[in-house]
Amino acid sequence: MAVFSFWHQGITHAPGMIQRLQWIWQKTHGTDEVKLIAAPESDDLIADEGIDPARLSMQIRSDILRLLLLAKHGGVWVDATLLPSTHLNTWLPGALGASGFFAFYNEHRDRAISSWFLAAQQGDPLIARWRDAFVEYFRTPRQLNKTAPLWTRAAQELRRAINPASFADPSVAGRSSYYPYFILHYHFDKLVRTDPVCAAIWQQTTKLSGSDAGRLKSACVAANGDLDDETMASLFQASPVHKLNWRKPEKFEKLLNFVEAGLSNRLETP
Repeated sequence: MAVFSFWHQGITHAPGMIQRLQWIWQKTHGTDEVKLIAAPESDDLIADEGIDPARLSMQIRSDILRLLLLAKHGGVWVDATLLPSTHLNTWLPGALGASGFFAFYNEHRDRAISSWFLAAQQGDPLIARWRDAFVEYFRTPRQLNKTAPLWTRAAQELRRAINPASFADPSVAGRSSYYPYFILHYHFDKLVRTDPVCAAIWQQTTKLSGSDAGRLKSACVAANGDLDDETMASLFQASPVHKLNWRKPEKFEKLLNFVEAGLSNRLETP
Protein backbone atom coordinates (compact mmCIF):
# COMPACT_ATOMS: atom_id res chain seq x y z
CA MET A 1 0.00 0.00 0.00
CA ALA A 2 1.18 3.51 -0.78
CA VAL A 3 2.09 5.66 2.23
CA PHE A 4 1.17 9.33 1.72
CA SER A 5 2.21 12.39 3.71
CA PHE A 6 2.33 16.13 3.10
CA TRP A 7 4.83 18.93 3.54
CA HIS A 8 3.90 22.04 1.60
CA GLN A 9 7.46 23.23 0.92
CA GLY A 10 8.69 19.79 -0.17
CA ILE A 11 11.23 17.50 1.44
CA THR A 12 14.31 19.50 0.44
CA HIS A 13 12.97 22.56 2.29
CA ALA A 14 11.49 20.66 5.23
CA PRO A 15 13.03 20.86 8.72
CA GLY A 16 15.79 18.35 9.36
CA MET A 17 13.60 16.30 11.68
CA ILE A 18 10.93 15.87 9.00
CA GLN A 19 13.60 14.80 6.51
CA ARG A 20 14.87 12.19 8.96
CA LEU A 21 11.39 10.80 9.56
CA GLN A 22 10.80 10.53 5.82
CA TRP A 23 14.11 8.71 5.46
CA ILE A 24 13.02 6.20 8.13
CA TRP A 25 9.72 5.56 6.33
CA GLN A 26 11.54 5.10 3.03
CA LYS A 27 14.18 2.86 4.59
CA THR A 28 11.57 0.57 6.11
CA HIS A 29 8.85 0.64 3.43
CA GLY A 30 10.68 1.47 0.20
CA THR A 31 11.03 4.70 -1.73
CA ASP A 32 8.44 3.60 -4.28
CA GLU A 33 5.76 3.18 -1.61
CA VAL A 34 6.39 6.34 0.43
CA LYS A 35 5.10 9.47 -1.29
CA LEU A 36 5.43 12.97 0.18
CA ILE A 37 3.02 15.39 -1.49
CA ALA A 38 4.09 19.04 -1.82
CA ALA A 39 3.16 22.20 -3.69
CA PRO A 40 2.36 22.75 -6.50
CA GLU A 41 0.94 19.21 -6.77
CA SER A 42 -0.99 19.58 -3.52
CA ASP A 43 -2.50 22.90 -4.59
CA ASP A 44 -3.51 21.47 -7.96
CA LEU A 45 -5.30 18.54 -6.33
CA ILE A 46 -7.31 20.89 -4.13
CA ALA A 47 -8.03 23.37 -6.95
CA ASP A 48 -9.38 20.51 -9.07
CA GLU A 49 -12.14 20.17 -6.45
CA GLY A 50 -13.27 23.76 -6.94
CA ILE A 51 -11.52 25.11 -3.84
CA ASP A 52 -8.94 27.90 -3.83
CA PRO A 53 -6.03 26.48 -1.78
CA ALA A 54 -4.68 29.97 -1.10
CA ARG A 55 -7.53 30.66 1.31
CA LEU A 56 -7.00 27.45 3.30
CA SER A 57 -4.80 26.91 6.33
CA MET A 58 -2.10 24.24 6.06
CA GLN A 59 -4.17 22.12 8.44
CA ILE A 60 -7.20 22.14 6.14
CA ARG A 61 -5.08 21.60 3.03
CA SER A 62 -3.62 18.54 4.72
CA ASP A 63 -7.07 17.34 5.81
CA ILE A 64 -8.49 17.63 2.30
CA LEU A 65 -5.46 15.96 0.74
CA ARG A 66 -5.61 12.88 2.96
CA LEU A 67 -9.22 12.25 2.00
CA LEU A 68 -8.66 12.92 -1.71
CA LEU A 69 -5.66 10.60 -1.91
CA LEU A 70 -7.13 7.72 0.07
CA ALA A 71 -10.47 7.92 -1.73
CA LYS A 72 -8.78 7.81 -5.13
CA HIS A 73 -5.88 5.44 -4.54
CA GLY A 74 -6.42 3.68 -1.23
CA GLY A 75 -3.38 3.26 1.00
CA VAL A 76 -2.15 4.90 4.16
CA TRP A 77 -1.96 8.50 5.31
CA VAL A 78 0.68 9.41 7.90
CA ASP A 79 1.30 12.89 9.21
CA ALA A 80 4.87 13.94 8.44
CA THR A 81 5.63 13.89 12.18
CA LEU A 82 4.92 10.15 12.57
CA LEU A 83 7.70 7.69 13.40
CA PRO A 84 7.14 3.97 12.63
CA SER A 85 8.36 1.31 15.02
CA THR A 86 7.50 -1.65 12.79
CA HIS A 87 6.58 -2.32 9.18
CA LEU A 88 2.91 -1.67 8.41
CA ASN A 89 2.56 -5.20 7.04
CA THR A 90 3.10 -6.64 10.52
CA TRP A 91 -0.11 -5.15 11.93
CA LEU A 92 -2.17 -3.08 9.48
CA PRO A 93 -3.75 -5.89 7.40
CA GLY A 94 -5.25 -7.31 10.58
CA ALA A 95 -6.42 -3.87 11.69
CA LEU A 96 -8.08 -3.21 8.33
CA GLY A 97 -9.85 -6.54 8.70
CA ALA A 98 -13.29 -6.87 7.16
CA SER A 99 -14.08 -3.16 7.17
CA GLY A 100 -11.36 -2.02 4.77
CA PHE A 101 -10.86 1.11 6.89
CA PHE A 102 -8.71 1.97 9.88
CA ALA A 103 -8.11 4.95 12.13
CA PHE A 104 -6.85 4.96 15.70
CA TYR A 105 -9.62 5.36 18.23
CA ASN A 106 -9.58 8.70 20.06
CA GLU A 107 -10.55 8.77 23.72
CA HIS A 108 -11.56 12.44 23.72
CA ARG A 109 -15.24 13.01 24.35
CA ASP A 110 -15.82 15.21 21.30
CA ARG A 111 -14.26 13.02 18.57
CA ALA A 112 -14.10 9.32 17.79
CA ILE A 113 -10.82 9.06 15.88
CA SER A 114 -7.36 10.51 15.45
CA SER A 115 -6.68 11.66 11.90
CA TRP A 116 -2.86 11.57 11.88
CA PHE A 117 -2.93 7.97 10.65
CA LEU A 118 -5.63 6.74 8.28
CA ALA A 119 -5.78 3.66 6.08
CA ALA A 120 -8.35 2.48 3.57
CA GLN A 121 -8.76 0.06 0.73
CA GLN A 122 -9.28 1.71 -2.66
CA GLY A 123 -12.97 2.44 -3.17
CA ASP A 124 -13.83 2.36 0.53
CA PRO A 125 -17.30 3.99 0.89
CA LEU A 126 -16.55 5.63 4.23
CA ILE A 127 -13.51 7.50 2.90
CA ALA A 128 -15.37 8.43 -0.29
CA ARG A 129 -18.37 9.87 1.55
CA TRP A 130 -16.15 11.62 4.10
CA ARG A 131 -14.23 13.21 1.20
CA ASP A 132 -17.41 14.30 -0.55
CA ALA A 133 -18.87 15.95 2.55
CA PHE A 134 -15.64 17.63 3.61
CA VAL A 135 -14.79 18.96 0.15
CA GLU A 136 -18.31 20.33 -0.25
CA TYR A 137 -18.05 22.04 3.14
CA PHE A 138 -14.90 23.94 2.10
CA ARG A 139 -16.20 24.97 -1.29
CA THR A 140 -17.75 27.75 0.79
CA PRO A 141 -15.07 30.20 2.01
CA ARG A 142 -14.55 29.67 5.75
CA GLN A 143 -12.29 30.81 8.57
CA LEU A 144 -11.08 29.10 11.73
CA ASN A 145 -13.31 30.14 14.60
CA LYS A 146 -10.47 31.68 16.61
CA THR A 147 -10.94 34.72 14.33
CA ALA A 148 -14.68 34.88 15.00
CA PRO A 149 -16.42 37.44 17.24
CA LEU A 150 -16.52 36.50 20.90
CA TRP A 151 -20.22 35.65 20.88
CA THR A 152 -19.74 33.31 17.91
CA ARG A 153 -16.90 31.52 19.63
CA ALA A 154 -18.98 31.15 22.78
CA ALA A 155 -21.89 29.69 20.82
CA GLN A 156 -19.59 27.26 19.03
CA GLU A 157 -18.04 26.14 22.31
CA LEU A 158 -21.52 25.39 23.59
CA ARG A 159 -22.32 23.42 20.43
CA ARG A 160 -19.05 21.51 20.75
CA ALA A 161 -19.95 20.55 24.30
CA ILE A 162 -23.46 19.39 23.39
CA ASN A 163 -23.24 17.93 19.88
CA PRO A 164 -19.94 18.48 18.03
CA ALA A 165 -20.98 16.34 15.04
CA SER A 166 -23.68 18.92 14.28
CA PHE A 167 -21.00 21.30 12.95
CA ALA A 168 -21.00 19.12 9.82
CA ASP A 169 -24.76 19.38 9.33
CA PRO A 170 -25.51 21.52 6.25
CA SER A 171 -28.17 23.47 8.14
CA VAL A 172 -25.58 24.49 10.74
CA ALA A 173 -22.73 24.99 8.27
CA GLY A 174 -24.91 27.24 6.15
CA ARG A 175 -25.41 29.69 9.00
CA SER A 176 -21.74 30.35 9.77
CA SER A 177 -18.51 30.79 7.83
CA TYR A 178 -16.44 29.89 10.92
CA TYR A 179 -15.31 26.34 11.57
CA PRO A 180 -13.90 24.61 14.68
CA TYR A 181 -10.37 23.20 14.70
CA PHE A 182 -11.52 19.57 14.69
CA ILE A 183 -14.00 19.99 11.84
CA LEU A 184 -12.51 16.99 9.97
CA HIS A 185 -13.33 14.77 12.94
CA TYR A 186 -16.82 16.18 13.30
CA HIS A 187 -17.59 15.33 9.69
CA PHE A 188 -16.48 11.77 10.38
CA ASP A 189 -18.61 11.60 13.51
CA LYS A 190 -21.68 12.83 11.64
CA LEU A 191 -21.25 10.22 8.92
CA VAL A 192 -20.91 7.27 11.28
CA ARG A 193 -23.95 8.48 13.22
CA THR A 194 -26.28 9.21 10.32
CA ASP A 195 -25.12 7.17 7.30
CA PRO A 196 -25.96 3.44 7.67
CA VAL A 197 -23.15 2.33 5.33
CA CYS A 198 -20.53 4.39 7.15
CA ALA A 199 -21.89 3.33 10.53
CA ALA A 200 -21.56 -0.33 9.56
CA ILE A 201 -17.97 0.14 8.38
CA TRP A 202 -17.02 1.93 11.59
CA GLN A 203 -18.70 -0.73 13.70
CA GLN A 204 -16.59 -3.41 11.97
CA THR A 205 -13.36 -1.40 12.24
CA THR A 206 -10.74 -2.68 14.68
CA LYS A 207 -10.56 -0.33 17.66
CA LEU A 208 -6.98 0.47 18.67
CA SER A 209 -6.44 3.46 20.94
CA GLY A 210 -4.13 6.18 19.68
CA SER A 211 -3.03 7.10 23.20
CA ASP A 212 0.03 4.82 23.11
CA ALA A 213 1.28 6.72 20.04
CA GLY A 214 1.75 9.86 22.15
CA ARG A 215 3.54 8.39 25.15
CA LEU A 216 7.03 8.28 23.65
CA LYS A 217 6.74 11.94 22.66
CA SER A 218 5.63 12.91 26.15
CA ALA A 219 8.45 10.94 27.75
CA CYS A 220 11.11 12.49 25.49
CA VAL A 221 9.83 15.99 26.23
CA ALA A 222 9.62 15.32 29.98
CA ALA A 223 13.20 14.00 29.95
CA ASN A 224 14.34 17.06 28.00
CA GLY A 225 15.55 14.80 25.20
CA ASP A 226 17.62 12.53 27.43
CA LEU A 227 15.28 9.58 27.98
CA ASP A 228 17.08 6.48 29.27
CA ASP A 229 17.64 3.70 26.76
CA GLU A 230 15.51 1.09 28.54
CA THR A 231 12.45 3.32 28.76
CA MET A 232 12.97 4.52 25.20
CA ALA A 233 13.13 0.99 23.84
CA SER A 234 10.07 -0.09 25.82
CA LEU A 235 7.94 2.85 24.69
CA PHE A 236 9.20 2.54 21.12
CA GLN A 237 7.85 -1.00 20.89
CA ALA A 238 4.57 -0.17 22.66
CA SER A 239 2.95 1.35 19.55
CA PRO A 240 3.37 0.70 15.82
CA VAL A 241 3.69 4.45 15.19
CA HIS A 242 4.59 7.46 17.31
CA LYS A 243 3.52 11.08 16.90
CA LEU A 244 6.39 13.54 17.46
CA ASN A 245 6.65 17.34 17.46
CA TRP A 246 8.80 18.85 14.72
CA ARG A 247 8.88 22.19 16.54
CA LYS A 248 10.98 20.65 19.34
CA PRO A 249 13.64 18.70 17.42
CA GLU A 250 16.13 18.79 20.29
CA LYS A 251 13.75 16.66 22.38
CA PHE A 252 13.88 13.84 19.83
CA GLU A 253 17.52 13.90 18.71
CA LYS A 254 18.47 10.96 20.93
CA LEU A 255 15.39 9.00 19.86
CA LEU A 256 16.06 9.47 16.15
CA ASN A 257 19.72 8.55 16.63
CA PHE A 258 18.53 5.41 18.44
CA VAL A 259 16.20 4.46 15.58
CA GLU A 260 18.59 5.29 12.75
CA ALA A 261 21.46 3.40 14.35
CA GLY A 262 19.38 0.30 14.92
CA LEU A 263 17.18 0.06 11.83
CA SER A 264 18.48 -3.37 10.91
CA ASN A 265 17.34 -5.01 14.15
CA ARG A 266 14.78 -2.64 15.67
CA LEU A 267 12.47 -2.02 12.72
CA GLU A 268 10.90 -5.30 11.73
CA THR A 269 10.54 -5.89 7.99
CA PRO A 270 8.20 -8.39 6.37
